[in-house]
Amino acid sequence: MIFGELPITRRSQQTPPPDRRGGQLRLIILMVMIVASFSPVTYQLYQLQGPQQERFRALISRRSNQERSLPATRGLIYDRSGQALVRNAPAYQIAIIPANMVNRETKIQTLVERTALYNRLAQMINQPGVTAGEIYTRVVQQIEQNQPYDPVVIAENVPRDIALSIQEQSLYMRGVVLQKVGSRFYPYQELLGNMLGYTARIPAGKLPEYQDQVYTDTLNGGRPRRVYEDDDRVGVLGLERRVEPYVRGIKGYQVEERDASGEVRRILDTVTPTVGSSVYLTLDLRLQKIISDALIPIMQLRNSPRGAVVVLNPNTGEILGMVTVPGVDNNLFAQGITQKELEIYQNKLTTPQLNHATQEQPNPGSTFKIISAFALLQEGAITPDTLINDPGVFFLPPESNDRRPFYCWIGLPPRNGSHGPQTISDALRNSCNTFFRKGIGGYKPEGITALGGDSVAGAELLAKWANEFGVGEDYPEGFDLPYAPGTVPTRDYLLNIRGQPWFTGDSYNAAIGQGDVQ
Repeated sequence: MIFGELPITRRSQQTPPPDRRGGQLRLIILMVMIVASFSPVTYQLYQLQGPQQERFRALISRRSNQERSLPATRGLIYDRSGQALVRNAPAYQIAIIPANMVNRETKIQTLVERTALYNRLAQMINQPGVTAGEIYTRVVQQIEQNQPYDPVVIAENVPRDIALSIQEQSLYMRGVVLQKVGSRFYPYQELLGNMLGYTARIPAGKLPEYQDQVYTDTLNGGRPRRVYEDDDRVGVLGLERRVEPYVRGIKGYQVEERDASGEVRRILDTVTPTVGSSVYLTLDLRLQKIISDALIPIMQLRNSPRGAVVVLNPNTGEILGMVTVPGVDNNLFAQGITQKELEIYQNKLTTPQLNHATQEQPNPGSTFKIISAFALLQEGAITPDTLINDPGVFFLPPESNDRRPFYCWIGLPPRNGSHGPQTISDALRNSCNTFFRKGIGGYKPEGITALGGDSVAGAELLAKWANEFGVGEDYPEGFDLPYAPGTVPTRDYLLNIRGQPWFTGDSYNAAIGQGDVQ
């Protein structure tokens, strides 16, 4: 049969009708598979919006509200009349905020431009250890810690002119920022350097000691807070270290709301830092300058490599002046001394990094004769009228097996003189070595008995009275400088340290502040 030009075939009785039931079955199976595949997703959506909604909301809240510490201003140090001995001055840091850095269409383009920036910064800063590779490492670490909006410090103590130059060009160096942090300036340099010490970042070896210090935040429900952060500046040496708990102040903090990327959206709360307390010393700055002006010319005249002067108030023990030469300009250390500069300081024979008044142990010499005189009088070995002859030089008797000559200073060539008979007052006025040697150690040819009956007992008594003057003892509480305690030798000391017995000659040396007396 033909309809128009198209042939039409009549369905015969042998052609089977379509299988409608089979098509419906396949459709049902397909729908079941689709439902089954979306079931886990549906379940997770239910969990997120149902049972676990509060938990995730709390997690989001904790992540979005972050605290940032606010540094406290360090207290100052004054002399007894209120003259400031230190100043707080800004130190400049160069930092990079990774999130604000350039980003190009491809990673290679981004890496090339950022590397060019790192090289440019390293050349401008020109500090040891500040290289393009080091800058790259710090930035990558900051990004890996998911803190792209927090500045990462790449250089500290940058000179002001360089810092301002970088700030001027920051428009062309995206992500680079200039930061000011608190630092110390020491206007009197070597005059007070060894006494004041300096501030610097917490030394790596001391980090656990500072990390363990906490205080109770009474404004926030008694919550414990760390006193220090890892990159804080603290007193490292001298008075700055000793007064650290008083002058450091208490940090504040700021609660910031940040979005998922870490950018600050708003400030929720601010607690203002507490300024550190100021410290007043017994030191007199005017007297300190007078001592220095008098000491240095004398040292130059006598070609003396080291020297120190301490002036005390005899009624109270207060230190009014303490000059140590050579000293150190602690600004070098506070601003970041290089390893090479540090080695130069440490290798100097004059040891400028030491406080020569408290940390060295030279022989006291004739100043010790005051203690010897006190011991002789207190023990009744002599009276104010006792006479002891000084011939300028004398020898021990032959049986002593010690044939060394014992000179008084006036008997040394080319003087070759003598003081003659001396009372205790004469001996102190003339600084007569012979009087104190014979008085403490004895001298049989003239019938002079040693202090305590023999030289060993005399050494013990001399050490006892020296200790009464504070020699060999720990410094009293409130003395805030590093020190090395003195020593007055005894028989046991000599045996333990040198493995030698005590001889009369040792008593003679100790009596005038020589030998092992320190």
